[in-house]
Amino acid sequence: MTDFKTPTIVFAVAISACVLSQPAAAQDEPTRVRISLGPELAPPYPGASKHSFSPFFDLDTAKGDEPFAHEAADESTGLPLVNFGGISVGPMIAITGARDADDTAPGLREIGTTVELGGSVTATITPQLYAFAELGRGIGGHEAWTGQAGIDYVMRSGDDWLVSFGPRMTYGDGKHARAYFGVTPGESALTGLEAYDPGGGIETVGVATSTTVALNERWGMTAYARYDRLIGDARHSPVVAAFGERDQFSGGLSLNYTFWWKR
Repeated sequence: MTDFKTPTIVFAVAISACVLSQPAAAQDEPTRVRISLGPELAPPYPGASKHSFSPFFDLDTAKGDEPFAHEAADESTGLPLVNFGGISVGPMIAITGARDADDTAPGLREIGTTVELGGSVTATITPQLYAFAELGRGIGGHEAWTGQAGIDYVMRSGDDWLVSFGPRMTYGDGKHARAYFGVTPGESALTGLEAYDPGGGIETVGVATSTTVALNERWGMTAYARYDRLIGDARHSPVVAAFGERDQFSGGLSLNYTFWWKR
């Protein structure tokens, strides 16, 4: 999503609810818990030329000695409520940062911080193939529909190491495109930019990769990097040409700690 990432406390509450809601039979077997925390650097909004830091946080659980399930490091925060045949469905939340006059020019619309709420689907197709898709509606800020999807090819040796890589794409509806990439006639008169009325659709395509390495039984590290390229109407935006970047880079690095927990 135009994520960049949900506050730590929201993620912690969601995952804690997931762990505590496990059936009693599943609680008979001790659970391993892996907490990951570090910095993430990413554009605060679509088409931005600058980057901002935010927490890169994750919390995973696994029963007994089972390896931790893979999930894409650049997914939005989700809570899998329904699981069947390797497919999980549930709500998701993401945050897109604000864009103000200091980021562009006086006279061009300012867009507040947006909380995006919606749903996500993840699928472990094979042990080597993992896919996810998200769709959310902005609350405040852009107040539009936006989403992302990706596929990972996964290579791993249990929890000793894991490497993944695969394609990404993001989507925004017409309202989303106009908010970040459009220029109204009034804004054109104030800023000198050419008036521009973009349509919705796929806004970026890209690729992401992540690596997780165990340093010992307790400690490990995770790193991810992602590249996105604006395409279509977003690519031709005069706002991006004047104040932004068509090439979007993001990444994160975290230290992981694993412990046993039994209810």
